[in-house]
Amino acid sequence: MLLLLSYSTDFWDFVILSTFILQNFGDSVASSCTYTKHNNDAASRQQRLECGAKCNLNISCYGFTFYPSNDCNLLHLGDLLPDAPYHIKPLDIWLQEATTNVAEGALATQSTLYHSSFQASMCVDGRLDCGHSLISHTANEKFPWWSVDLGAIYTVRKVVIWNTQHTGYVHRLHDFEIRVGNVPVTEVGKRLTANPLCSKHVGGGITIEPVTFVCDQPYPVGGRYVSIQIIQYCSGCSEPTQNYLHMCEVKVYGYKM
Repeated sequence: MLLLLSYSTDFWDFVILSTFILQNFGDSVASSCTYTKHNNDAASRQQRLECGAKCNLNISCYGFTFYPSNDCNLLHLGDLLPDAPYHIKPLDIWLQEATTNVAEGALATQSTLYHSSFQASMCVDGRLDCGHSLISHTANEKFPWWSVDLGAIYTVRKVVIWNTQHTGYVHRLHDFEIRVGNVPVTEVGKRLTANPLCSKHVGGGITIEPVTFVCDQPYPVGGRYVSIQIIQYCSGCSEPTQNYLHMCEVKVYGYKM
């Protein structure tokens, strides 16, 4: 829980802030406190969460600020002054266990279309009978991608991917990145880097069994869009100069900010 102190520059605010710093910094179990007037919309809360986690990981950080541009500034003890809004460490980050697939039925798109029957929506229809005809499938391209619009900002904890059950083509789901963020995925023919990395797979295709990818950054990854993109050719695969992205189902587990 975050204890909120209203923003002010009078003498008593300075006394309260100074007392908090003297009593709590150096105490690893001190309760959390926030000294701020930042917005409380979902995007701002996600920025605050990620920036606070970075501060918690930095032993010399005693506070932090962030801005709509996503700039995150970590502050030393001498930077904490009572005349500007900022957040005070330690920030207590509570991570919910995500049990809901927030991608099912959402709007999905992909970079190209191999055939009209292999739509991006096949990956979010909830069907797990992963025959070769029940998959999404791009055309052959250098950086094929698939993306789902969750419709709101979610903290994403894990992504589960089902490959095709056709064993002759499982190798195609290789060398891919999973990214989560608020930048819509629209560009074709380029490697996606605008949104933060959630997880990745290196090497040949994943198995026909579902594979779980945990967003393994040292802080939660949040956003509206989840993308999966093949980022290089697979020299050791049976099609070393071809990249097709096809999947049977993608489940995204998270909770709304």
